[in-house]
Amino acid sequence: MTNCLYSEDAVVVDHPFITSRGAGTALAFAFAIVSTLKGSACAEQLQTDMVYSH
Repeated sequence: MTNCLYSEDAVVVDHPFITSRGAGTALAFAFAIVSTLKGSACAEQLQTDMVYSH
């Protein structure tokens, strides 16, 4: 591929795309989707409620 950037981050948000590395990053991927659609405060509250730390 040309003209692309490779990342080893667990989740990558490059609007309008959100992608992750695989099943092991499912929660981080879900929080990125929530953050994009509902805002970072909502995603942070959800993480707190679920006792999730990244």
